[in-house]
Amino acid sequence: MRLGVITRVGIAAVAAVLTVQSANAQAWYAAATPANGGAGFWNNTSADNSTRSDVCNIGAVLMGFAQNANCNGEVPTGLLPLSSTQQLTGSGVRGAFLGGATQNTTTSFLMDRGEYRFDVYGRIAGAALKSGGVQPRFGYFTFNTLGQRILTEITATAGNSVTFTTTSSFGFWIGMTSPTAPAGNVNLYFSDMAKCQVNSVTLTGCSASAATQQFALWTATTAGPSVSGGVVNAQPLDRFWLGMEDQASSPGNAADYDYQDVVASFTQLPEPASFALFGTGLVGVLAVGRRRRK
Repeated sequence: MRLGVITRVGIAAVAAVLTVQSANAQAWYAAATPANGGAGFWNNTSADNSTRSDVCNIGAVLMGFAQNANCNGEVPTGLLPLSSTQQLTGSGVRGAFLGGATQNTTTSFLMDRGEYRFDVYGRIAGAALKSGGVQPRFGYFTFNTLGQRILTEITATAGNSVTFTTTSSFGFWIGMTSPTAPAGNVNLYFSDMAKCQVNSVTLTGCSASAATQQFALWTATTAGPSVSGGVVNAQPLDRFWLGMEDQASSPGNAADYDYQDVVASFTQLPEPASFALFGTGLVGVLAVGRRRRK
């Protein structure tokens, strides 16, 4: 994959080139009960409560363990606990997360092309004080025929949905100001482990090795869909949960990596032709039923 950026919404940039290798051995791992530490890169102690004794990472948010009264750094949002339709369902082990060969190693992913509904839950912590004091900007990116990236910013507020269609594989990006960067510069981190710095004109400092893991991808089933070449092969009505981290490791800034600074879910939608076929089949079934009754 080559990293070049042309933006559609929000951030203007010209193309830069960078080869990014997809991480190997991407697999789904059953999510353990949230804790401060343990299996899974997401299962970290969060800095979003005063004592760090309460469990406030993305697993706790998605499974209903995180409460505003305990995770006081996440107030006010009105989003904790998430509703039953927003949470991962079931008891005990709930869903799975995408990880590397040892669960904690770097995870790089893209999503298969298609139409998706993106449901924004909100910037649950996301004050981004370590990121320059501004809310993180985020969105998705696709590839054009030259292999350049086209960035689209998602600006929907909590509780709203955005529907988009892609004709190529796509991933997610999050942007944050760097405390040491020149005014106006923003670091962009991509879900396939690329990183660039962008200002109003150009991309600079693009690197694969300097990228850090800013995304945690979850699915409701413990098996998860297949992953081939770093691309998650979603099927219609497959639903995913995405947690984004608004801090990046840098000298003097050890991020907590709790992945609940921006939380959303997204679902692949059936193609209109699939709906039509389904409707035709349903009509046929009803017709056969009527004939048998007669």
